[in-house]
Amino acid sequence: MLFDAGAHFTDMMLHVFGPVAEVDCDMRKSLPINSIRATRKAAAGRRDTWLGTLRFESGFFAHWELLAAAFGTT
Repeated sequence: MLFDAGAHFTDMMLHVFGPVAEVDCDMRKSLPINSIRATRKAAAGRRDTWLGTLRFESGFFAHWELLAAAFGTT
């Protein structure tokens, strides 16, 4: 989803807030592979959490995260 809709979301932020001055990003694997319900969907070693902070030249900040490790109801 990050790569699919991410381009559109990024384009919207650039249009509203202007150019990006600085980016800080962290990707990690939060949960062990055997604790993820949909094990068949998660490859071993796959990162399940993506956190990003963008500072725009205009002074605005954006925090963007994607968490695929959260348990939901199925």
